[in-house]
Amino acid sequence: MNKDIKKTITKLPLALQELVLGRFGMGSALGILSLGIILYTKMWILGIPSLILMFFMIVNSLHLLYNCSKDRYIAVTGKCVEVERTGAKKRVKSLCMATEDGVIRVFISNRWRVPSVENMITVYLPEDAPVYEVDGRYCIYHFYALEINRKV
Repeated sequence: MNKDIKKTITKLPLALQELVLGRFGMGSALGILSLGIILYTKMWILGIPSLILMFFMIVNSLHLLYNCSKDRYIAVTGKCVEVERTGAKKRVKSLCMATEDGVIRVFISNRWRVPSVENMITVYLPEDAPVYEVDGRYCIYHFYALEINRKV
């Protein structure tokens, strides 16, 4: 069974591999943390929060791996044409990418690496992710991973 999971993970694109393995690794680290808390304090009740988080992270990574192995994701590739930033901290708010179907605006919620204009971007999103049309542009608010192919 381990070889099947390894084959499944290696078939995925690199950005999705990092996402699945990162979530599973975080769940494993939380399991070790909860074990350490329980052994150090001799009180199992103190380890419950990290055990709950461990369970959530491992189930989340397995669910993502299952969806990706069944090809329940869409990869959209395009060239970055605009990077919108927030006011004070200058964090990335959204990216606009030009594809064959038109311009797609991807709203960023966490700290992703900042692409520069003219870089190729691949966005991996679930099949059932809502895509809205605003002012002739498609808007995406939820995606799995973002891959930036930098020009050298």
